[in-house]
Amino acid sequence: MENQKKWGRFAFELDKLLYFWIFGILYFLLFRIAFIFLFKNELHPDTSIGDYANALFMGFKFDATIMGYFLLVPFAILFLFSFFNKFRLISSIRSVFQYLFVFLSAFICIITLNYYWEYKSQFNSFLFLALYEDDLSIVKTIYQYYNFYLNFLIIILLLVAGIAFFRLTRKKRIFTGRISKITSIYGQILIVLLAIGLLISSMRGTFTNSPAKRRWAYVTKDDFLNKTILNPYSSLRYAYADFRELNGEDSSNPFLKDNPDTVFKAEKVSDVIAKVSSGNTIEKPRQIFLVLMESYDYWSMMDKYKAFGVSQNLKNIADKGMEFTHMLPANVSTFDAYSTLVAGVPYCGVNTSLLGTKYEPYVSSIFNQFKKMGYKTNLFYGGFISWQNIGEFTKYQGCENVYSAVDMGGKSEIGAWAVEDERLFDFVLNHLDDEEYTFNVILTSSRHAPYDIDVYAKGFPYKKVEDIPAEVRPYFDGAMSLIELGHVWYGDYAIGKFMEKADVKYKDALFAFTGDHF
Repeated sequence: MENQKKWGRFAFELDKLLYFWIFGILYFLLFRIAFIFLFKNELHPDTSIGDYANALFMGFKFDATIMGYFLLVPFAILFLFSFFNKFRLISSIRSVFQYLFVFLSAFICIITLNYYWEYKSQFNSFLFLALYEDDLSIVKTIYQYYNFYLNFLIIILLLVAGIAFFRLTRKKRIFTGRISKITSIYGQILIVLLAIGLLISSMRGTFTNSPAKRRWAYVTKDDFLNKTILNPYSSLRYAYADFRELNGEDSSNPFLKDNPDTVFKAEKVSDVIAKVSSGNTIEKPRQIFLVLMESYDYWSMMDKYKAFGVSQNLKNIADKGMEFTHMLPANVSTFDAYSTLVAGVPYCGVNTSLLGTKYEPYVSSIFNQFKKMGYKTNLFYGGFISWQNIGEFTKYQGCENVYSAVDMGGKSEIGAWAVEDERLFDFVLNHLDDEEYTFNVILTSSRHAPYDIDVYAKGFPYKKVEDIPAEVRPYFDGAMSLIELGHVWYGDYAIGKFMEKADVKYKDALFAFTGDHF
């Protein structure tokens, strides 16, 4: 009888945690709706109901993650102390976290709305630059400029409403009545395991193998709607991570120990790096394609490894044109390589993706150079433009059009990183006018862990090591798996299919292919 009574109190506390979780989810939902309503003038007129649904659903994933972390400690306390029948202590700790959520959320939600009003962004890395400012001046500015009394009143109302909710529901139950009557030890264990599984899923934001992360954030075609998807806690978390990355302790320049004035005899950096072309060597191409291939290095195109047959299309392209073999990547990450190519600024330890538009676009930007020559500039990326802030960064560098997975029909879980290369290339082919002068950067992503493309369905021939041609089989030493080798093949396969159509459609085009890193 005593054990059944203890189980009933345990079930009651689980019920209260469920109430806490539901309250938090509804809290963030109402915040997101208020966010959209307050800045509705920024919505694109063509925004569809589907876009709203995608934004709210993806936002729910981030909300569930935050609520999972708020429930983690009271959940653990419940499991630890219920054995000792300390339910009064368990209830008190749970209440502390409920009221902590109400208090913190009231402040952080109102602050982020004001921050967005000023900076057109939820929290970002620049928020923490206030640590180096005059604190008193900041407080005065907030008091005088940001409707201090109105914001304070709203915060008080949110606090009162949140506390009232938990007081009014402190004795209400959702499912306790049935669960508390379970007498079977196996039934009770099943409930406990189910509760643990739901908490873990909540903390990950999903039941699937792709947890809620910022790179999944932009799931609509509306820029403003995308900015509402992260909740303030998630936004603050990423802002701090960005700040730490951008503002490391080592502020010295390892590449320039001497005074720049003694090294460069010029007034401006642009004078130092300026180059003057010798004039046209070919007739001006109507379309230019720069294909930046994920994780693609040169080994598979060397004669020594040619028999693997995983880069035959690229090898054929090289044989018909020009080939450069002595090149090194800017860094070991995709974005650092991408930013170096499009911005013309070599990676030097600073993640340029998060630099805002405070300054003019780089004079070395490849997009601006081609715009001067009369080309319309485009980026085609099969992932979401929230990844590494690539969308805003690319626009900042002067690119006129940025296309992402959203434009290609991708949803929140389109593979680990992006749509398949075939869909990316097909979108390019279907979108570009063959009569228009365009400069197009295409960033592929399929050759990337966890290597989740079904390459065998595409025609990859090697299902076991013995299938590899005998003359190159000794080189297959286990440094990569067959599936990874298949993704090398697939990248080449997708490029081959693209070139078959592009060569016909774009008769005056110039194509350039390079890897991002290895």
